[in-house]
Amino acid sequence: MKTLINLYLVLFTAPVFAQETMEVMSKFDKEHMEVFRVLKRDVKTREGLYQMRYKKKTAVASGVYRNDKRTGVWHFYDSKGKILQNFDYDKNQVTFEAPEAVSPIMHFNYRIDEKFTEKDSVIRPIKIGGRYYGYLPILKLFKRPADIGMDGSLQIPAIVELLISPGGNLADYVIHIDGLDLNVNLNLLTADEKRFVPATKNGQPIQSTIIIPCKMTMGGKLISLSDMQKWEVTETN
Repeated sequence: MKTLINLYLVLFTAPVFAQETMEVMSKFDKEHMEVFRVLKRDVKTREGLYQMRYKKKTAVASGVYRNDKRTGVWHFYDSKGKILQNFDYDKNQVTFEAPEAVSPIMHFNYRIDEKFTEKDSVIRPIKIGGRYYGYLPILKLFKRPADIGMDGSLQIPAIVELLISPGGNLADYVIHIDGLDLNVNLNLLTADEKRFVPATKNGQPIQSTIIIPCKMTMGGKLISLSDMQKWEVTETN
């Protein structure tokens, strides 16, 4: 009994050491800045609040890291601060997803390589991170090939095709632009950046393809048409 009491005393009187962290600000691209905390003893490990900010002011992503892993509910917005998605990383589920644009020209398209009828329940794939923040790292990988000229055009049309596996991973990434089919190296993306909620048919995960209408700007940046208005303003500044 004495041994148990001594053990309880050790357990309940042992000091709790909080891990010291420091804030890091990292430029993601010309328009976006990441602000997050890392461990002082290991600056590669994120710990605490994370935000990505558009033009240093508007948060487009906000959440918490614990031991370098995303935890709890994260919130994702567009560049104007409108909520697009909430995702619970602990439960691995989308808790809110804003409706897509109704324009047939601007919205994303989805292809299911399976036969189905009107009686089947088919749900599209969803990018974790929403339709703005979630696709930033993916579109950022595009580099304008040397043999593509602008010919005085402000933008060149492009189509992005993303193959999503039944497991919810980005399996293939192809850009169709100016008669070229460009395969993108997926190893340049992190596990979180390649993560999707897969399409389902009658509750069962299936393979699908996301098709995104895009344009290449004068600066060689690839953007989706759903963000075109914002970028047209940015490019003329």
